[in-house]
Amino acid sequence: MPDSRKRPPSLILASSSPYRRELLERLRIRLRIPFDVAVPAIDETPLAGETPEITALRLSEAKAPCGRHRWSRARDRFRPGRNV
Repeated sequence: MPDSRKRPPSLILASSSPYRRELLERLRIRLRIPFDVAVPAIDETPLAGETPEITALRLSEAKAPCGRHRWSRARDRFRPGRNV
């Protein structure tokens, strides 16, 4: 049986995308999963010859430290997500 005293999991959206923010807002309301937003100053332009999959991996790895440093309480359980 889960311990009800534990804090629910939380998410960090490291994106300036209004669409992704709206999707997470719906998730927060429906499933009661809180989230924070970090808007890293990262150029998201694909590099020459880079596939969409490689671009997504590169950007998620570049954005991950923004969330990790900003929310230190999550540092031990921080796992970056990837949109591939």
